[in-house]
Amino acid sequence: MKNIFELSNQDYVRFYSFNQDKIIWEAHCQWFTKAIHNPNILFYILETDTKECIGQIRLQCTEYSSWEISISLFQQFHNQHIVSRALKQIIEQHHSLNFLATVREDNISSIHLFEALNFQKTQTTTINNKNFYLYQYTIKNK
Repeated sequence: MKNIFELSNQDYVRFYSFNQDKIIWEAHCQWFTKAIHNPNILFYILETDTKECIGQIRLQCTEYSSWEISISLFQQFHNQHIVSRALKQIIEQHHSLNFLATVREDNISSIHLFEALNFQKTQTTTINNKNFYLYQYTIKNK
């Protein structure tokens, strides 16, 4: 839980988030406890071979029965295709699900990630005065 808190409060993670405010420890503890027990959230902790936490991928079921993807990775592990491989495995494991990703328009790494995994950009939206792209991966994309 502490590693996810520290990761979530990294400046570069907050920068690309919907809400850029720093997270308070007590609020994180409450959120994390609820999240790991919520059947509408699938939470994957990314680890090294030595069980060091290096990131997370979270899937949350939306009201439209699609699963919204949230990703964060400690910066020293960027550009190693870790998230790409993990997300590919998750998609294969949950092959009957539809996935969504909302990506800030200047988050070039995430845009490349989702486009390389055959997600389709379907629209642009504004959240908290920032532009985001909505990407979808549906059974027909497979």
